[in-house]
Amino acid sequence: MSTAVMPESRSVTALAKIETLRLAKHPVFLVGLAANAWFLAIATRTIDYYNIAIVPAFFVGLFGLVATFRLTRSMEKLEEAVGTTPAGVQDRVRALCLATALPGAVGLLSFVVVLVHHADAPDWALGYWSSTDRAAIFLGSVVVACVGGPLLGIAAARWLRFPGAVVVPVVVLLFWILTGEGLSDNSPQAWWGELVRLAAPWAQFSSISSNEHLLGSWTGSPYWWSAWTVVLCALAVLAALMKGAEPPDRRRLVRVGAGIGALGLVFLALAMTTGHQTAQISTPSGVQPYVKGLESS
Repeated sequence: MSTAVMPESRSVTALAKIETLRLAKHPVFLVGLAANAWFLAIATRTIDYYNIAIVPAFFVGLFGLVATFRLTRSMEKLEEAVGTTPAGVQDRVRALCLATALPGAVGLLSFVVVLVHHADAPDWALGYWSSTDRAAIFLGSVVVACVGGPLLGIAAARWLRFPGAVVVPVVVLLFWILTGEGLSDNSPQAWWGELVRLAAPWAQFSSISSNEHLLGSWTGSPYWWSAWTVVLCALAVLAALMKGAEPPDRRRLVRVGAGIGALGLVFLALAMTTGHQTAQISTPSGVQPYVKGLESS
């Protein structure tokens, strides 16, 4: 009897290989990979050092979100059609969460490309961020984003059941991120703008003018912000597993989520209160305070 039933850990590991292959073959994910490679290549032709992080976050993170959303819904529809046990779906969800290591690997490769992007960029184009600061910024906005997007897609698919629901997390993410950036640009020194920007799953720490002669450096600690994004990934996994869990397991997941969430709030508070606390604008001729509107400075 014992040889007929595969241990759960080994079963999930075997399923993770299957789900990784399914993700690797998904058309949306493949389009995202191709677009990521293309735009990373052409983005290195400008002096803009930081905005290149948008490329993998969008094409791997957001496209991966759509792919995992559809993969999750397809496995649920299969379970409904053949009448398998709920535990089977839970194991498949765990496996798909592990499969997000694939976009994470793509993010890690993109991270290396981004770090060497314009290694000879002039000092003013780097703002007041050091080399380790930049590594922390790109860790959160590239690597973690490439994992977090697909994880959010799994969680959203488990809870959003109406047609076209995949649009909801995409729209909410884009609205949240763009709102935070707009607030930070219009009120660079305001704590509430910083809160909206840093609380988002993806954030920038700088903004460059359209003529690439001004670089605005915003406030906050990229180290603690990256830690905050890792917490958001963990919460997405817990949210995905909570759907369909047995009552004892659900209570345990809630307790773990509350603890991780509380730790995340500490990280977010530290991201806001440590690091650089005065926004500034860097130009080839010097540095000045970042007051309002990069283009109007």
